[in-house]
Amino acid sequence: MTTKLQHESDETLVRIARTGDNAAFSELMLRTMPMIRRKAGQYHLPGMEAEDIVQEGLVGLLKAIRLYDPAISSFSTFASLCVSTNMATAAKAALSTKSRPLMDYAPLDHPDASIPERTAGP
Repeated sequence: MTTKLQHESDETLVRIARTGDNAAFSELMLRTMPMIRRKAGQYHLPGMEAEDIVQEGLVGLLKAIRLYDPAISSFSTFASLCVSTNMATAAKAALSTKSRPLMDYAPLDHPDASIPERTAGP
């Protein structure tokens, strides 16, 4: 589908997307999705699917649109940094021992959790 926004620069699309224009956001998403998927492919985390990492990348894109300052860098550079940071933060949280679900552990009344009786010995 060809739109008039297809020919706009990233910086112009950011400005338009900040006004709430969904078409501008969609165009930015289409442009950055290959980069987001490429970065997501670098993560192989237990308990986290590839699409979860892609979603984290899209959250990073939203942050980039909200925080972008054209006086500092190009949008593509800033968006790449925001996407990477968001993915890394999600990966760190997924690997944290605090985030392990309690389902990984057997309850105390579970047969596998019983403590073997000691036999008399020396």
